[in-house]
Amino acid sequence: ATPVNFWRPYAFLLLSNWINDLYQATPFDLTSLGDN
Repeated sequence: ATPVNFWRPYAFLLLSNWINDLYQATPFDLTSLGDN
């Protein structure tokens, strides 16, 4: 059994949390870029 199935969910959580923090740290709204 490969450990890939073990760390993949945790890596996804860490990645999603990092993106969430990065998104909240941005001084501008990223959704406004799609309105142009």
